[in-house]
Amino acid sequence: MSNTANSHSSEYRPGSSDNLRDTRHAVTSSPESLGMPRLALVLATMALISVCFAFAKAQESKAAGESAAGEQILLAPDALKWGPMPKEWVEGTRPPGFKGRSEVAILQGDPTRAGAPYVIRIRSTLGSQIPPHWSSDDESITVLSGTLCLGLGTKFDETACRDFPAGSFVFLPKGVAHFGLTKGDVVQIQGTGPLKVHWVEVHTQDTPK
Repeated sequence: MSNTANSHSSEYRPGSSDNLRDTRHAVTSSPESLGMPRLALVLATMALISVCFAFAKAQESKAAGESAAGEQILLAPDALKWGPMPKEWVEGTRPPGFKGRSEVAILQGDPTRAGAPYVIRIRSTLGSQIPPHWSSDDESITVLSGTLCLGLGTKFDETACRDFPAGSFVFLPKGVAHFGLTKGDVVQIQGTGPLKVHWVEVHTQDTPK
C-alpha cells in the first residue's frame, strides 16, 4: 500500500497545485542551465560589436588616404587613372619646341612625400620628344611596352639616344641629365620621394626642329 501511495504521489494530477510547485522547483533548482547560455550570448554580442568597430576604423583610415604597412595592391590595367603630370612634380616650365604628349598614373605611394617609396607609369604618344631634365631622386625605369630611345646629357639629340625595347631596365642616379624619344612606349618608374623633375635650360640652337 505504501509503495502504491508513493507512486501515485509522484504522478501528474490535472488541476493539482503540486504540479506548479514541482515545476518551480525544477526551474530554480538548476540556475546554471539558464546562466551559461546568457553569458555566451553576451560574449558573442560584445565580440560582434568589436569586429564592427574595427572594420569601421579601417574604412575611415582608407577614406583618409592612410595605408597600413604591407597593404596589398591589386590593379588591373583598366583601373589605372591617367592624367597630366602634376605641376608640383616639376620645377620650372617645360621648354618649348618639343612635340608630343605624356600622361602619368600613380600605382603606389605618394611621389611628393619625402622618404616614401612610389611607383608610377608614364605613357607617351608616338614620337614624343622628352626635353633634357634631371630628377631629384634615383630612378629605376622599366620599359613595359614599345621602345624608349634614351640619351644622356643636357642637349637633345635624336641621333645620340639608344633604343630600349620592352623588357629593358634603366637605373638613373639623381642629378643625371637625360632626354628621350618615345616610340609608343609605356614605362614604369620606381623611386623614393619627393619626386621633382628639373628641366634643363635649353638654348634656341638646342631646340629640335
